[in-house]
Amino acid sequence: MGRMLGQSYVSGITVRVQDETPMNAAEQAITKLMQLRHGRKDFFLNNTSDIRETIESTTRNITAADRRHRGDRADRRWHRRDEHHAGVG
Repeated sequence: MGRMLGQSYVSGITVRVQDETPMNAAEQAITKLMQLRHGRKDFFLNNTSDIRETIESTTRNITAADRRHRGDRADRRWHRRDEHHAGVG
């Protein structure tokens, strides 16, 4: 490894999991293999699937809030127009 990258350690490994494989099972298998090969757990797993799900959820919430806000503004315009025609506004 040192000849290729100029360092004596691996700084990262990327693993892609098939869609039908449960993520929890894949994480457990990777952890078991790494501990078996390395002899200890001095690494961490970063599940980008969790990050993606968080981003998607946040996007859905922002979109829903934006739609509600636009709907509120349209309702206010409607009421103002009605008040004007009724001679109130």
